[in-house]
Amino acid sequence: MISDNLYSQIQEDLVSCDRMHMLTLAAFGLERLWRMFEDWTKTEGDSLLYQKPNSFRQRVRDILDHIWEQIESRQEINPYEKEFDDFLNFVNASCDEMDAQDVDMGTGRPLIYEMFSGAVCFFSERETRSNASSCIIAYAEYLSGLLYDYFYDECKKSVSGQEISPKERQKLLDAKIDGAIAEHPLWKESNMILLS
Repeated sequence: MISDNLYSQIQEDLVSCDRMHMLTLAAFGLERLWRMFEDWTKTEGDSLLYQKPNSFRQRVRDILDHIWEQIESRQEINPYEKEFDDFLNFVNASCDEMDAQDVDMGTGRPLIYEMFSGAVCFFSERETRSNASSCIIAYAEYLSGLLYDYFYDECKKSVSGQEISPKERQKLLDAKIDGAIAEHPLWKESNMILLS
């Protein structure tokens, strides 16, 4: 998928960055998800979610603000790990373990997912580049998923009549969809900052 190529490119670009530069880019990546997350917190939420989405808002905002404090003070490791862990525990306790995969967190999911995966780069020096890359491209990855769904039916029609194996047909379909995504103005705009 097109976002995999972007992830690889960002990984390569980060090789020449120091830790603070990587963390700054990762913080910008998380901040890009904030508006979608904030919109989700204004909804009623999912019936499988024990908490109302608005109960997540201030906790996440506090974590993001602590990340910016870390960057401004040039601290290698964020000193608010307990608050971060408390938030992760809060999310885990917000739904039954068996139902967790079925809980619809809507547009809040990308930021919550990054809190569990990429945001670890602020609290540990392990795998900083891969975790920072995850934060940096999270918005583009979300957008590519939406655009993939948008172009799927149209591109599927264009490859459906061809006499090729199902594997080759899927490969061709993915290539056509990636091409359509790459040319879409939203994709270009969302990645202009990343690739400059």
